[in-house]
Amino acid sequence: MYGCAGCGKVFSINGTWYLSWPQTKAINCRSSVKDEIMITIRLKDVKIRAGHGIYSGESLVGNSYQLDLWVKYPETEASFENLSESIDYGELYQIVMQRMAVDTPLLEKLCNEILGDIRLRYPKVVEAEITIYKLQAAINNLEGKVGVTLHKKFDD
Repeated sequence: MYGCAGCGKVFSINGTWYLSWPQTKAINCRSSVKDEIMITIRLKDVKIRAGHGIYSGESLVGNSYQLDLWVKYPETEASFENLSESIDYGELYQIVMQRMAVDTPLLEKLCNEILGDIRLRYPKVVEAEITIYKLQAAINNLEGKVGVTLHKKFDD
């Protein structure tokens, strides 16, 4: 049985409500038990060549990018015996590649569009984060990479 340490509302995992407080595990009542059980699908260290940037030559010459992405969705009573019960990381990769093929001046906009496309395809995603690194930014004497991270929580 679980309950909120703040308000005293108590409920069971099976959805049966209890009014007493004994033998409960304290959690935050703003989240339900199902919200605590999440599945994360990841793409990590994906290397892509594309032409994003604000300078005129960047779309012609292109640059190397590295991308990290994760999406979370609630665990259900699914058996996980076929792909329709999950999120296909192959489709996530295709969504990323389709959007990366469209030259975009700012990485912030690119991140936002990728997460928007993923949410459109997979409405069960409740949280996602994407980081895109530009591996050879046009900055004098820079030894390293620059990047943008966008983290979103979807409430609906």
